[in-house]
Amino acid sequence: MDTRSSPTDRYRRRLNSTVGKIVIRPNARLRRRVLWGLVAALLLGFLTIYGVNDYAWSLVHSDDPLDHQKLIRLAHWIIFAMPVGVFALVGWLLWLARRIFETGQFPLPGQKVIRPTVLRTGGAARRMAWSLIVISIALLVLEILLTYYAMQVIWSLDSTA
Repeated sequence: MDTRSSPTDRYRRRLNSTVGKIVIRPNARLRRRVLWGLVAALLLGFLTIYGVNDYAWSLVHSDDPLDHQKLIRLAHWIIFAMPVGVFALVGWLLWLARRIFETGQFPLPGQKVIRPTVLRTGGAARRMAWSLIVISIALLVLEILLTYYAMQVIWSLDSTA
């Protein structure tokens, strides 16, 4: 059995090595707050989806013609509310990219992190900023397309009513 490491193993070790790099230590309190916030958001999202789903199904299976209008109104609210969160995320990502370009480093000076993070400066920081811009543009385009197609479906339902 050959115990020598392969060139790819050596390359991975060199990439993951923190020798000579500045590592920003995580903030345990922030990590707990983020994890509990995610748990609360998931629970709230699940309860909201469950409640809206029950209400929507009761409207779908109803014989009352006004319930069809209520269902369309509910779909309008959902379709118009979804982009708000995406636009907020895109705005934050673009703000973060601008700050990375200004400071020339990631994470930003004084920023708290939830896991050990290697400080990126120079070209690595610029690549991070550009990748945030590309992700923001992709999210924005996808959200606009999804909202457009959802509205097309709603308008087709409105015209058949």
